[in-house]
Amino acid sequence: EQLVKQKVNPIISQIQRDLNMNDKFVKFGSIDQFRHFVKNMQYYGRDVVNLKGTVKIHGTNAAVGYDIESRELFVQSRNNIITVESDNAGFAAYVEKNKKFFKEHIENLAKDLNADSGYKSIILYGEWAGGNIQKGVAVCEVEKFFAPFELKYVKHDDSYNLGNVSDFYNSEIRCFPVTILPKYSVKLDLNNVEEAQRQIVDLTLKVEECCPVGEFFGVKGVGEGIVFTD
Repeated sequence: EQLVKQKVNPIISQIQRDLNMNDKFVKFGSIDQFRHFVKNMQYYGRDVVNLKGTVKIHGTNAAVGYDIESRELFVQSRNNIITVESDNAGFAAYVEKNKKFFKEHIENLAKDLNADSGYKSIILYGEWAGGNIQKGVAVCEVEKFFAPFELKYVKHDDSYNLGNVSDFYNSEIRCFPVTILPKYSVKLDLNNVEEAQRQIVDLTLKVEECCPVGEFFGVKGVGEGIVFTD
């Protein structure tokens, strides 16, 4: 159980908000343990859920945001707005270098929105990994890359998961959404939670032994685990 992490309240998914002075920063929600997901299923009366898993990439949380009012990009780490001058592992510099790509793709999503719609931003969350960002796992041997995993419309008091991050795939700028990387599926039945838990632990141990994301880039080595959502 301790090997598997899961987003808090995946049935009514919300992000925890921590607005800084410029009112742009929106913190990505935390992830929690398998047992809490089971409790959520019981609370909401869901007997069976098909869990979808992606490899947990060992890097640093990063995001590209688009402000609806100003029509400009902003960049953030897990806890702060970052810039080229005040960066986190080179992510702001990476976004600046590839600004045209990110702005065009997010602007396409925002074209029907305006400040009167109530939306303040669109944010592409992901993991910035590889190179010297972390140590001890296979992806450390890979050139730095961005792996988007969630795309949200954000209001001041709510947010909506747009789901599909696949449109941001671009190997030339090393943007690899988790949707194109190895994926897993486990059926979780409240009448047989132990079986689902066994499958999850088995899959997680295999990932820890040999990271599929590392293999995707031609590198063998240990992985970190799997994140499951519904």
